[in-house]
Amino acid sequence: MVLKYIRSSPHRVSIRSILDGLGISIEETAANILELKKMGMLKQDSRDRVPANHPDATFYTNPDLRSTINRILNYLKI
Repeated sequence: MVLKYIRSSPHRVSIRSILDGLGISIEETAANILELKKMGMLKQDSRDRVPANHPDATFYTNPDLRSTINRILNYLKI
């Protein structure tokens, strides 16, 4: 869900907007983001001045993996 939410946005997405958009806890959101970041699917915006688990942290999908991410999301139909 988090990956699809971020991928569907034309701009970087904050944890706070994910919380509002998906209605899941900050702990679950941060855990998902950190795991996707470890896998290389997400990148944190370099302009951020907060850690990756902060509500104001912003993320976008890795441009090099967007076609792969699209295929995964399409395959999973989420």
